[in-house]
Amino acid sequence: DWRNFESWCRQMKLSPLPATPETVALYLSAEGQRGRAPSTFGRRLAAIRLIHLGARLPSPHDAIEVTEVLRGIRRDFGGLPVMKMPAVDEDIHRMVDAVETHDPQTLRGLRDHAPLLLGYAAALRRSKLAALDVEDLTERPEGLEVRIARSKTDQEGIGTQT
Repeated sequence: DWRNFESWCRQMKLSPLPATPETVALYLSAEGQRGRAPSTFGRRLAAIRLIHLGARLPSPHDAIEVTEVLRGIRRDFGGLPVMKMPAVDEDIHRMVDAVETHDPQTLRGLRDHAPLLLGYAAALRRSKLAALDVEDLTERPEGLEVRIARSKTDQEGIGTQT
């Protein structure tokens, strides 16, 4: 996010550090015209703030010019975020059928089938499935136990067992 801001500033021949509130407001406005999601702006502003504070410079993130541009972007964007629909039985069957070209008894076949079936059985988000390590899986008599180290609802990383 900082690199994006820095690159934009170079193109516009503006100073990224220290950045003026006007520079940040112009940047956010330009990003808003590109159709960025509101959550992107929070991340981008956090990066700008962090770099400024790390350099012991005042952060322009909460200046009135910046907050007004953000308010306008949120107003123009409107609506709820687009949420992906969860995969249902038919979707999983189609995905498994699509990888059936690989013999499920081979390593390649297991590699292709295991994440699909594990993600479905444990109702994992794709980010959680991708973040799993072999150490997170424990075989039990009742089945496979999956340890989720960190999740949207567990930001401190206490972890849960599924």
